Amino acid sequence: MAGTRARPNSTASTLSASSLMQDVPGAFPSRSTASLPLNEQNVESNYVSLSQAIRARRGEYVRPKHVRIKIGSWNVAAYKGAEKDVGGWFVQGKGVTEELDGLSLRDHRTGDSHGSAQSGHSRMEEREDVAAQEARYAKKQSTLPKGDPGSLPGGEDIGLYVLCLQEVVDVNSVAEALRPYTDPSVAAKWKAAMLAALPARYALVAEQQLIGMLLLIYASPEVAKDVRSVSTTSVGTGIAGYMGNKGAVTARIVLGETTRLVFISCHLSAGADKAALERRNWDTSQIISRTRFDPIADSMDPHQTTGEQIGEEDFAFWAGDLNYRLEGIPGDDVRRLLMLHTRNEYDLSQRSARKIEKELQTATATVKRRVEDRLSVSSAGGSDNSSLSSLNVSTHDIPRTSEDSRASTDSTAPTTLLDEVAASEDPTSLQTTLASLLPHDELHQQMQGRKAFHDGWREGPIQFLPTYKYDAGSVGVFDSSEKKRAPSWCDRILYRTRRDRLTWESRIKDEEEAKRKDEEMRASGADEAAEDEEILYDYDPDADGVDVDEYDEYDDLAEANGTSVVTKEGFEDEIELEYYTAHQRVLSSDHKPLDAVFRMKYDCVIPELKAKIHALVAKQLDQAENESRPSVTVVVDRHRDSLTEQSDEDPAAFSGVWFSDVRWAKAKHRYLTIANTGRASATFSFVERPVAAPQSPGIAPKWINMKVNDEPAASSSHSTPAVTLEPGETASVELEVRIFDLHTMHGLNEGLQQLDDILVLRVEGGRDHFVPVRGHWLDNTLGRSLDKLTRIPEGGIRRLQRQKPGSKKGTPATSTSSSQVTTPMPEEQPPVRFSAPPALLALTAEIEMLSTRVVAEWDMIHPQASFESSESIENEALLPPWRKHLAWPFDEVCWTERTTSQWEDALGEACNALDQNESLEASLLPLELPRMQQLSVLVDLLMLFLKSMPDGIITADLWPQIEKCLAESERSKRKLSIDERRMAVQELLSQTPSHNISFILITSMVERILQETTSPSANTDKHSERPLSPTKRLGTLRRMTGLGRVPAAPSAAASDACRAMARVFADAVVRSPEAAGEKSRSGPTFLKLKGQNLVYAVVLCSSFGFLLFGYDLGFMGGLTTSPEFLNQFGNPNASLLGFLVSAYEVGAMFGALFVFLLGDRVGRKPTNIAGAVIVAIGAAIQTSSYGVGQFLAGRLIAGFGLGMCTSVIPVWLAECAMPKNRGRMMTMQLSNLIMGLIIANWVDYGMSFYAGSIQWRFPCSLQIVFCIMVCCFMPWLPESPRYLANVDRIGEATVCLAALRGDHPDTESIAMEMKEIQYAIAVESEETGSWADVFKDGGVSGFTRVAVAFSANFFQQLSGVNVMSSLGPYIFQVSIGMSRYDALLVSGGLQVFYFLSSLIPLAVAAFSCSIGMGTCMTLSAIFVGIGTKGLGYAAAVVLYLFQTFFTLGWQSNMWIYPSELLPLKLRLRGGAIAVISQWLWTFLVVEITPVMITNIGYKSYIVFAIINFITIPFVYFFYPETSRLPLEAVDLLFADRENGQRPSILRVVRDSTNKAFMAEVNATLEERARYGAETGEIEKPKVMAEVENASTV
Repeated sequence: MAGTRARPNSTASTLSASSLMQDVPGAFPSRSTASLPLNEQNVESNYVSLSQAIRARRGEYVRPKHVRIKIGSWNVAAYKGAEKDVGGWFVQGKGVTEELDGLSLRDHRTGDSHGSAQSGHSRMEEREDVAAQEARYAKKQSTLPKGDPGSLPGGEDIGLYVLCLQEVVDVNSVAEALRPYTDPSVAAKWKAAMLAALPARYALVAEQQLIGMLLLIYASPEVAKDVRSVSTTSVGTGIAGYMGNKGAVTARIVLGETTRLVFISCHLSAGADKAALERRNWDTSQIISRTRFDPIADSMDPHQTTGEQIGEEDFAFWAGDLNYRLEGIPGDDVRRLLMLHTRNEYDLSQRSARKIEKELQTATATVKRRVEDRLSVSSAGGSDNSSLSSLNVSTHDIPRTSEDSRASTDSTAPTTLLDEVAASEDPTSLQTTLASLLPHDELHQQMQGRKAFHDGWREGPIQFLPTYKYDAGSVGVFDSSEKKRAPSWCDRILYRTRRDRLTWESRIKDEEEAKRKDEEMRASGADEAAEDEEILYDYDPDADGVDVDEYDEYDDLAEANGTSVVTKEGFEDEIELEYYTAHQRVLSSDHKPLDAVFRMKYDCVIPELKAKIHALVAKQLDQAENESRPSVTVVVDRHRDSLTEQSDEDPAAFSGVWFSDVRWAKAKHRYLTIANTGRASATFSFVERPVAAPQSPGIAPKWINMKVNDEPAASSSHSTPAVTLEPGETASVELEVRIFDLHTMHGLNEGLQQLDDILVLRVEGGRDHFVPVRGHWLDNTLGRSLDKLTRIPEGGIRRLQRQKPGSKKGTPATSTSSSQVTTPMPEEQPPVRFSAPPALLALTAEIEMLSTRVVAEWDMIHPQASFESSESIENEALLPPWRKHLAWPFDEVCWTERTTSQWEDALGEACNALDQNESLEASLLPLELPRMQQLSVLVDLLMLFLKSMPDGIITADLWPQIEKCLAESERSKRKLSIDERRMAVQELLSQTPSHNISFILITSMVERILQETTSPSANTDKHSERPLSPTKRLGTLRRMTGLGRVPAAPSAAASDACRAMARVFADAVVRSPEAAGEKSRSGPTFLKLKGQNLVYAVVLCSSFGFLLFGYDLGFMGGLTTSPEFLNQFGNPNASLLGFLVSAYEVGAMFGALFVFLLGDRVGRKPTNIAGAVIVAIGAAIQTSSYGVGQFLAGRLIAGFGLGMCTSVIPVWLAECAMPKNRGRMMTMQLSNLIMGLIIANWVDYGMSFYAGSIQWRFPCSLQIVFCIMVCCFMPWLPESPRYLANVDRIGEATVCLAALRGDHPDTESIAMEMKEIQYAIAVESEETGSWADVFKDGGVSGFTRVAVAFSANFFQQLSGVNVMSSLGPYIFQVSIGMSRYDALLVSGGLQVFYFLSSLIPLAVAAFSCSIGMGTCMTLSAIFVGIGTKGLGYAAAVVLYLFQTFFTLGWQSNMWIYPSELLPLKLRLRGGAIAVISQWLWTFLVVEITPVMITNIGYKSYIVFAIINFITIPFVYFFYPETSRLPLEAVDLLFADRENGQRPSILRVVRDSTNKAFMAEVNATLEERARYGAETGEIEKPKVMAEVENASTV
């Protein structure tokens, strides 16, 4: 009803709109400012200021418009066919019952009441009555009353339809709630129903769906064109707080580019309890905080970068199923009261009327009982405290008849104000009933309690029945199901304006300020002043205050329904609520739909007017800008170099910066003068120019160096520092062209780039200046292919540049334009004129001549220094440069003046001489450079010349052939001599004569220089002091190792110089293929791995072997207690059972012996693979066994294979790993041995639950899996480099070593390590005769080292560890007394604990751990000897600790220790003996343990304890420390000392921990590696040999 209001409504505020908006950003500007001329408004000349200026005058292109907005909300509860009614009630306004909806309707077209009583009566007669409507109710059909003309505005009267639907799908369905997508077919049928009902040309402007919530916004053609910046989003607050079965869908639109409208359609949490109420409030807060719209990007808000949230709009409308209920009143009472009114819609004979009467009787009886119960509890004479007593109206208090019902339905008399007052005062009227229920509405209570919707939200008058919950198909029958849900206004439409929100925020600020003042008063004691006698009055809040129940803060907000609102953009809009009602006669859902109609006035931008204002503002801005903008003038200096240029004028009268002819490395300078010729100060800078490929970004092309007022500016920078000029001042800019970059030079030579660009001078507040720069490039010989260089004519490359296609030979071309930088090359290639490039011939000849003169001059000036050694020359300045730098004069370190500008000028002149085929010496004479510096300049130019050649001297096609040739020569049985290898390389180079001759020119030049610098007269150096006698000693450690026995080469200095030359010329001369080059640079790989990753792969493969080792050791332990296994083999006694287990160790011992005899013949990898195959064969035999003999044969065969693997794997790993990581790698490997034990024990435990022979056959067959892993993986990994070097396969050894170290085979570090390996092999080959020397001293303490290695495995195995590894279940069952399953379980846990102990990052000395192991064995003997069950478990715990001590001190150390300790020549054989020791003692321990346990019981542990204690002194006094030592350094520990005597083992142990001694050992290793390379005894690395061989051609 227009003009009426209901709580909580806003009222007129005491704050004016202007006071509210004065601090709001974007407020409408003062008219006085907007009307000022633009030149008086402090306007700046940029784009933002233009927008601001247009925005300031928006009042001139904005006009008011009016629109009606209809918002409808309906929870359709997923009823089928509900979409049939949406067009009727929402678009056409049908289904309203005036008596129940509280409306006094006016004609929405005329604004008058509905005509006379007679016309109203005729209209109502046409509408179908309630009985007929309910009688034809059927699902999936329209339920609206027929003949209903529509009571609310609709059709074309509405400009914006906003439909909010809930539960369009069944949200109680789990499938719908968890569906990861939205089904578009649901929204499609609702949109189709809306389009069918809407007038023509109405458009859908916004749509959003979240499972059951659907928001549709339609606009009329006139409104749709004003809709901008549409943004929709959704927030789920359902399951887990985020699912979409509850939440909201929202839309934001901007009308007329001025007014922000936000529409929220929600479905909040259901339920009538307090928790559900709190959840609804939480849902509301989540929707507000999590909703964010897209940024608005239009002319009205150009700076918005982040999306807006709810609260930043001008008008907000919140509709939907809010689910707030009636609190504090029984549902039966509410249903009874409301059905007293709804029954008036029915005739007494109707079925619905009878249902209502029945419900009323039931509800009345319930109420009476409840009242009687309360009265009986109350005291005598007391009043009835029930708040519902006023609502206990008997069903007979409202007499009615069917005639009354029809009369009420048919009454159409116009309602007057008197009627409204009478209805509100009538205790039986609907309005009175609703007024008594509304104080119990939870939504109003939450708003008053400031818990939800309290910040300015309001609602229209509620004069209609609750919208929930009805029986579907009825007009007024509330829920008659068993649940009998209480009626409530669940469906609501709220709205809020920007003014409402600001008023609320202002009130909050006032309250906070008042609270702060109260706290200040209490702090100062002013609140106690009431007790002072001088106070004139006293105030008692209880007596004088107003009853709090009579005050409602929302009464302060109550105002007239029409509201004026100042929007965020500063416009004054108005909004008025016209209608707010429910459609009682819509029967297709248990919720009644409701809608609200708003009339809104908003300001709209008129595009035509805005365009006119834009043009006018732009014109005024230009005028203001031109009067105040700064102005500069750029003057180009016409520079002329009279020495080198005849004229710098461009034939085409070029007005920019003209650099004339530009050549490589030659500097050209030009100057700009920038003058401030305006009336205002000018600030300028050079800014980044627009570029396209292949131009480089920045303020200038990279071939220009710029200085502004003598301050350098990088060409690649984004801008230069700003320079400010006052009127009349000037600034200078220097531009220098000096092209040094080879890439830029190549592009200019090929015509891919041009010396043509622009500079952008930006004046702040003024216009930009574009300064063209241009030059003419002179081609040069750098960067050309060798084929093209041999076709250059006699006059040089410049002759070729001046030729035109089709012109006669040698005829110069005429320049036609200044912009023509380069002339295209002739289409037909000129003939080959030279066998090698003339430039290369000139450079090598001149360098050769200059180097000879430099050496001769040095000898003349320093005659004494030439014949003295380097050590005897005290003054380093007198030392010849070729002694300081072996690669002189080609080493860049020699070029001391390289960074000077004089050097660059000299390079440019020398290159220009090559380009014009002039004398190099003559080109450098004007510069007056010293001869040494002239030589350095030409060498620099030569290296640039070689590196810039695309194909190089040795092409990418030739290099693989040379590599292949050299590799084949290395692999050949007969080692080729240097001359033979040189001839092979020359034969390959002869395929391309020009490349061959060029290569000869370079090597001849290098050879000549080496002859000059390494001759006796020029090189009396320390190398000449090399001892030639094998008996002459070379220092303490050299005498110990016998290094002086190798004779020295006569030309060690030349060898060093050759290698240095090789490093310098390698990259300049050779061009390897791209893929091969990358591979060559990165080094070789195996399985695409290298370096530490490849070492890890080796460890992994080795671990497969040790996994097999551990499994084979452990799985038999579980079978010794298996009934199936024991029955299969006749229940063997303890002795036979021990042999069945230990037979494996016998086979392993013979396998190790086999490797000892034949291992060096086949290598580490083949031996390992063969061992894995043999283990697989033995495993197959064991699996298929039916007798003791067959099973023993399988055990022996498998053991033989495992003995081969365990003999080779530690050696292979030790020779592949880095010294510093060798112990860690072995620990990683042995952790897999323990993992094998774990697998074996748990497989046994798992199979113990199976019956039959599979209980033991499956564990036997599982060995084959590990064998397959080894055989599949190992062939693709590298062989041991030390083994390959030992069998003279040096090339393969180098490749494998480089891959393992992650380096290139030709690097110095790899070469040095290979020298150490080869030297050790050479010494050991000389000093050790045959493998029988294992049992002799052999010059390297061979037998002593083998004996130590043998004893290490002896002490390891007799410590008792294999008792637990191989017979763990047997020990726990027989010795400690556990059951079989407990024994298997505890044994499996022991191996897991064993593995975890191996992961402890702690290395403990072996003798320290022996103390712990001996103690554990002693305690076990005590516990088992006493024999109680508790001490038996204590014994098990002690054995767990025993495994930990063993892991820390003995597990990995004693496996890697023999390989580290033994010399290379004895490493495999000695390692095999050490492994034989291991298997021998393992066999002994496993064989006797069952017998010991049976015969002597707990005393068995005493035996192992004694052995562990005996181990301690042996380890301390007789085991040298080898950790982190190279394998070759261990040899030096056992070498002769100063007196020529071999040290005792005690002396070796002491020296191994002596840091000073070990430092001397490492120094000796480096010295002898260098000495071996210098003497030539050991073959040189490949790349060194190649260049060295080439230098002697």
